Amino acid sequence: MRQISLAVTMHADEREGALPIATNFAEPESSPHRVWVTALARFIGSREVFFCPSAKTAKFGGGWANRSWHPVGYNGATTFDPRGVEGASTKPKLVGVPEPSLAVLFADTPSGPIEKKYRGYVFSPKNGKRN
Repeated sequence: MRQISLAVTMHADEREGALPIATNFAEPESSPHRVWVTALARFIGSREVFFCPSAKTAKFGGGWANRSWHPVGYNGATTFDPRGVEGASTKPKLVGVPEPSLAVLFADTPSGPIEKKYRGYVFSPKNGKRN
């Protein structure tokens, strides 16, 4: 998680405070830029960083078709949808994070086949109790 968080910082520094986008609905499903994993992979030396050691069946979720197999979820509040239907109509920026010390960017997530409704690569920020 530490290495992934450092990659977020490098991404934001390189892009004037822009956060990686959890799901970019402006990109087609065939685009590797539709999910956050590929935005950070270039800052990380090994794909192994994205795997939780206890997630025995996990796979790299760097594409839309494999997203449910990814064992580390990114906060879904960073989703971008230019239509404003599936996410915010503006791209996420670090300065727009309310109460950053309370914000969870990454969490272990259950991974598995999409047919069984696994989301893997993203989690809802509305899960759980506040604080």
